[in-house]
Parts: sequence; C-alpha cells; structure tokens
Amino acid sequence: MPYRRLNDQEQIYICQIIHSLLPVARDATHPMREIARWFITQGMWRWTADGVDLQTGVATVEAIKYSVVHYPATATAQAVAQAGSGGLRHEHAVPICVLACRIIEQNPDIQGIQTLLRNFCKVAIVTKEEDKLLKPRAAMPDGWNWGDGNPYQRYEDAHLNLQMPPNNVP
Repeated sequence: MPYRRLNDQEQIYICQIIHSLLPVARDATHPMREIARWFITQGMWRWTADGVDLQTGVATVEAIKYSVVHYPATATAQAVAQAGSGGLRHEHAVPICVLACRIIEQNPDIQGIQTLLRNFCKVAIVTKEEDKLLKPRAAMPDGWNWGDGNPYQRYEDAHLNLQMPPNNVP
C-alpha cells in the first residue's frame, strides 16, 4: 500500500480544527453556525478518508477512502475492490451527523474529541447495494448508547458481515 492512515499527530491536527469550531457551532445565534457544523463533519471525513503517502509523507485527500486493506469490509466489497469495478461506499459506522451532534453537545477538549473519534468515527467499506440495507440512515438503532454501544451495530442488524483488516497495515 502506498498510503497509511493518519497517525496520532495528524489526527490531533483535525481535533484542534474541530475544537476551534465548537464555540461557533454551539452558538444558535451565530450566522456561521451551520458552516461550522459542516466543517466539523468534514473533519470526520478527513479522519477516515485521507491517507499519508509513504514516500513523501504528505497527507492526501481521500487516499484510502475505499481501502479494504485499511478498513473493515464485507466479502462482496472486497471482491468488488479487487476487480476494480467501483460501486463501493465509504460508510461511517456511526453516522457523522450523529457523532458531530455528540461532539457539539458535549463540548469536549481536544483529547476528548480524539477519544470520541477513535471510538466512534469508524468506517466500513460496503457495496452500493449493501449500503441500502443499513437502517437507520442518519441515526443509531433504538437502544444503542455511547457508553458501551457497538459502533458497527447497524451492520449487525443488517446482517452484513464485516471482515476486519489485518493489524499490521500501515
């Protein structure tokens, strides 16, 4: 693989950006509130889709977005990726709108943001058809909770078996 996932320091940069946007995102009267909230969700996309070029050390937008080597994937998605035929979805286990609302509501410090993103900003690679099976679309299932909730609960409920990537992937 020519790319690796973001490391701790690179992830902290994203957390710092998200943290800087929280005062605006939390202020219901601020004219830039919705834009701040959008940028927070974009930070989560960067957290999961961007990779660092192993030769240059430069972060690259969407370098590992559909990587079945870096992220859990269904067997069908792995086959589609190997064939190179497209039709894949980079799907956030906990919808990023749900996670963004949690971060905005809790107003955590930078380390707290990093903890939330490490625990819940997770991705699965699925096919377009499998993506349609995931319910609810912009929420977590009834009864799910932040304390001990499985971020991949929607996949289990849809009977989508995710195969985890090898631990030694850069």
